[in-house]
Amino acid sequence: VMGREKSISFSVSGGNNDQYGFYNTCIRSATLGQYVKDVYGFMFQNCTNLESVVFEGPVTHFDYQAFCGCKKLAHVTPLLPPTVNSIGVEAFYGCPIEGSLSLGEGVASVGFGGNGGHWEGNTFRGSKITEFIAGTGVTAIVGTMFNGVTTLTNVVFKGALKSVGYNSFNGCTNLRRVTPLLPPSVNKLEYGSFRSCPIEGVLTLGVDSAVSYTGEGGHNENYSFGGSHITDFIAGTNLTSVPGSFFNTCSTLTNVDLTAATNLTSIGKYAFKGNTALKTMSFSNLKPSIGEEAFDGSIADYKGRFLYPKKSASWSDYIATLSFTPWADASETATNTYWTNFPDGPEPRGVA
Repeated sequence: VMGREKSISFSVSGGNNDQYGFYNTCIRSATLGQYVKDVYGFMFQNCTNLESVVFEGPVTHFDYQAFCGCKKLAHVTPLLPPTVNSIGVEAFYGCPIEGSLSLGEGVASVGFGGNGGHWEGNTFRGSKITEFIAGTGVTAIVGTMFNGVTTLTNVVFKGALKSVGYNSFNGCTNLRRVTPLLPPSVNKLEYGSFRSCPIEGVLTLGVDSAVSYTGEGGHNENYSFGGSHITDFIAGTNLTSVPGSFFNTCSTLTNVDLTAATNLTSIGKYAFKGNTALKTMSFSNLKPSIGEEAFDGSIADYKGRFLYPKKSASWSDYIATLSFTPWADASETATNTYWTNFPDGPEPRGVA
């Protein structure tokens, strides 16, 4: 127990506020009193017998690897204090912490430390957290924050989330509920952000602003929802692209609605590859570039004809250049052929 009765000071060094106060010791529990506001770098790193930690006061900051490697640390109370506004790289990496994690409920913003070109944080990687509630103070999820946390089943975003980092939730193989999916404020999805997560429901993107992506490989593949269980994708008016492998092997995706995305310019390589349940895809006067194998293995029974005004100023001008027959005047042979191929409609305007 420390910092309960009176203030306590710590000496630190290095760019990560390294402290090493209880580094590699055999303590089994720790209570940090009301006067402890910062947990410095390496302070409890590799305390392999540490099983529980209690925060009695308004802790605001966890530095680099503060509890990293505490492989028996399952109980942290509360998880975490509502005053936390900064968490350093790998602060709880490798700690089997259990329970529901809340961040950003009582502060204006929460910052996360990261390393490398992908700004990887590994903040709770290796934990056994079951639920994550991101309050209004959380506007970004750092890379690899929950990578491979197979116990995570539910994520709630309460605020104006803007970005989800590199492999943030990749491999969370029991994560089925993300609410909302996703906040309309999201404007960046990095590689593998929700890859291999069986998230269910309807995904909406590009509502408040355009969405940027990061990818890997020669075709800049993104895989944000590769392998997910999403059933519907609705594009907002600000969506300008669907990156490579975005929904790769998303075998539950049934409907894609791109009608509102009037500025859509590209659908990347493998974007909808292996979407074996895909039945409908709606466009509205769009002419995006379509990458190699964008729909490979998808819409197996699809039949259709695409006409577009390649050299005309408008669709009306293009129609005027064709031998176009209004549907009411079409021949019986033409109408029968159409209904044979498209028994569920819709009724077209005419045939050319």
